[in-house]
Amino acid sequence: MAAVKDRLAGDQAQARGAQQAAAGIGGGGEGGIKGLIKSFLSKTNHELLELEYAMVPFDISTFGISLLITLPARLFIAGFLGWQLKKALEGETEGTFQLTWESFMPPGTEMSVPLPEMVLYVAVFTYVMTVFFAAVAAICLIGLFAESLDIIV
Repeated sequence: MAAVKDRLAGDQAQARGAQQAAAGIGGGGEGGIKGLIKSFLSKTNHELLELEYAMVPFDISTFGISLLITLPARLFIAGFLGWQLKKALEGETEGTFQLTWESFMPPGTEMSVPLPEMVLYVAVFTYVMTVFFAAVAAICLIGLFAESLDIIV
C-alpha cells in the first residue's frame, strides 16, 4: 500500500511539473516561447560564427579557390544575419528578437561586451555586403570562364 501511495505522489508531482512547464510556455515569460526563440537565435548565431571561423582558414589554405564551395554557405549566413539586422534596425528588439553581442556568445555564457550595438550593426552590414560582392564577382568569373570555353551560346 505504501508503494502505491509513493507512486501516486510521484505521478502527481510529475503532473504538477508538466502543468508548470506548460504554464511557463503559454505565459510568455522568459522561459516561455519568447525565451525559447531567443535562445534558439543565440545558439544559431553562435553556430554560424563557428562555421565562419572554420571556413576562413580553409579558404586561406586554398588561396581562395575553395570560395566557390564555401560561398553558398556564406550566402546563407549573410542572409540570416541580414534578416536579423533588418529586424534590429526596424526596432524589433523586445521579446523574441534582439541582435546583440551576447547573441553570438556560446549558450549559457553570461558575459557583457562593452561595445555599442551600432558597431555590431556596422560589422554585420559589412559582412553581408562583402559576401554579396564576392558572390557577384564569383558569378562574373564563372561567366567569363564559361564564355572563354564557348560553353555559353
